Amino acid sequence: MIDTIFASPLTVSAGTSSTATIKLTSPAPVGGLVVGLETNLPSSATMPASVTFAEGTTIATVPITTFVGFPNSTTTVELTAMAGATLVHNGINVVTGSVTQPLGLGPTTLNAPLVNGFATVTGGSTLTGTVSLSGPAPSGGAVITLVSTDTTVATVAPSVVIPAGATSASFGIMTKSVSVVSSSNIGGGYAGGFNVATLVVNPASSTTTPPPAPTSIGTPTLISPAADARFAPGTSITFDWSDVSGATTYTIQISDNDKFTSTLVNQTLTTSQFTISTLPTKTLWWRVRASSSSATGSFTTSRRFELK
Repeated sequence: MIDTIFASPLTVSAGTSSTATIKLTSPAPVGGLVVGLETNLPSSATMPASVTFAEGTTIATVPITTFVGFPNSTTTVELTAMAGATLVHNGINVVTGSVTQPLGLGPTTLNAPLVNGFATVTGGSTLTGTVSLSGPAPSGGAVITLVSTDTTVATVAPSVVIPAGATSASFGIMTKSVSVVSSSNIGGGYAGGFNVATLVVNPASSTTTPPPAPTSIGTPTLISPAADARFAPGTSITFDWSDVSGATTYTIQISDNDKFTSTLVNQTLTTSQFTISTLPTKTLWWRVRASSSSATGSFTTSRRFELK
């Protein structure tokens, strides 16, 4: 039922956040699926107690909050996801002080045009992906395990080697012909961590006539919390926004910077509310966009709030 759980980044400085990705072996059943989450060292890193997969989805993400530990130490915290009789584990490294962080994965990039922020191609085509490390590969090179989370959409080789002294390597991606817009997360794994990028695959047109433009969809209005709202650490915060006509899902992002170059939360929901109680103590920004079966809308203007 649960395929894997992994942290990205795998290694973080204590007090900063990471993201846990949970993947199912098959789409969530009618009514959705609740997956329980826990860590073995909650004084070093915590996750929400559970995450709910919407019906038909296979991927969900939750924030990992880390805390400062013993000076000059690295603590490996076990992450656990459980549903029914299925239990899976992985880890995250929390570094306190002046400890040299171990070599880990950098970003995965896909050589394809961006549409609504995602690399997008037509089914049946090939493209190139690039995996990278946080530093030069060691003597003998670094073997990066390649992954495509939906092999009915795109396939990759089992692995690629980053040569000794190099920091990146490219690999081929073969997409499948699809009948509807589909996606797969493509990337690599190294030293227990994964880093992936989303690839959107469109169906090929059956005629030479260009397909009609996707139906547009509106942008939600942020309701609460209000701009510059302040909360005590550990507060359960409910994010609320207006419904958008025709929307089937909403994506909420929460970041520690107003450019959203990284996210603490990147959650897709079927309702226009999201509640979380594990955000870090700092100034944060949030934004939302709506999607339908044929279009993805624009993100709202971001709104700032603070945990202090």
